[in-house]
Amino acid sequence: MALRARDLWSELRERGRRFNVDVDRAERELNEAEERWLRRLGQ
Repeated sequence: MALRARDLWSELRERGRRFNVDVDRAERELNEAEERWLRRLGQ
């Protein structure tokens, strides 16, 4: 039995198309929120 890595962003993009969701925009927003959080923590 072999394990395979999954590309979760690709899977989300595929599923997002079905629901008219811009996954790339969501990813950017998550990255921006993470950067703000890290700045607040003094990182």
